[in-house]
Amino acid sequence: MSQARPAAAVPRYVPLSDITQSEDLPAMPFRRRLAVAAAPLVRPGRLQEAAFGRAYARVAAGQSQRAVRYEAAERLFGSALLIGIDPARLEHQLIDTVRAGAEATRLSHWFLDRGDWSGALVRLGDSDVGREIDAVFDHAEQPEEAPAFRALLAHAEAGHAQVRNGVALADAATIRAYFAHNAALRASIERDGLKPRSEVAARTARAFSGSAVRSRKAERLERDIGIAIGAEGEPIRMIGGHHRTAIARRLGLPRIPVQIRLVHAAWLGGWISRTGLGPARALAEGLRGLSAALLAALSGLTPVLERLT
Repeated sequence: MSQARPAAAVPRYVPLSDITQSEDLPAMPFRRRLAVAAAPLVRPGRLQEAAFGRAYARVAAGQSQRAVRYEAAERLFGSALLIGIDPARLEHQLIDTVRAGAEATRLSHWFLDRGDWSGALVRLGDSDVGREIDAVFDHAEQPEEAPAFRALLAHAEAGHAQVRNGVALADAATIRAYFAHNAALRASIERDGLKPRSEVAARTARAFSGSAVRSRKAERLERDIGIAIGAEGEPIRMIGGHHRTAIARRLGLPRIPVQIRLVHAAWLGGWISRTGLGPARALAEGLRGLSAALLAALSGLTPVLERLT
C-alpha cells in the first residue's frame, strides 16, 4: 500500500528582487495559456465542485503549495468573485512575483494558496504608484515639483526608466504625460465613480487608451481591481487597478468594485469547519460572510449558491 506524501513546510514568500528572475516568469507561460484555452470547457456543477474539493484537500494537507488555476475558478464561481469593499480596508499589496527558497512563481496564476504571505506584503501608502497618485492631488498645478516626478526623472536620466502601464517613462515629456493621464483618471473617477470593468462605457475606455503612456492593448486587457483574501480573511490588493485603488483611497470613496483573485487555504478551511460544507459551497458562504464583514454588497452570489446546491 502506498503511503501519503508527507506535508511540506509552509513556504514563506519574498518578492523577487532581481528583475531578470521576474522576466523568467512570463505572464502567459505555456501552462497558463493551456488553462486559459481550457477555461471555457469548465462547466459549473457537481463535477467541478468535486474537483475543487480534491484540489483544496491537497493544499490543506500540504501535498501541494497551491492549486486551481484562476481561470478555472472564475468559470466555477463567476460573478460571485466580484464584491464591493471600502477601499480604506485595503492596507497592503501582495507582490505577484515571489519566491520561496529556490522556487519562484506568479501568485496571480493561482486561486488557492497555503503560503506565508507576510514577507511579500507592501503597505499601499509606501508604494511608488501611491506616491505618484499623491502627487496628482498635492501638486496638481505643478507636477514637476513633486518628489515622485523627480524620482521618475532621476531613474530615466540614470538609464533605468520605470515602467508604468507597459510604457517606459524614459524622459521628462513622457513622465509629464503620465501625470496628465493620472490627473484625467482622477477627474473621471470623481465625476463617474469607480465602476466594474463590465460597466465601463466604450467611449470612456477609448479616452484612456492609445496614448503615449497607455497602449490600446493595455486598456483592452484591463481587469477589475484584484484582491487576495488572507489567512484571517483580510482583503489585500493584488494585481490590476493600482492607480484606481490609490485614487479611490485619496478621494475617500465608500465603495469600489473588486475581484477576488486568490484565496488563502487557511481562510477557506475556517469556513469549511464553521459551516460543515464542502470546499466549493463553503467558499460561496465565506464570500457572503466576507461581504457582510466589509459592509459591501456581494454581486451575483445567489445564482452561484443555487448552482452549488
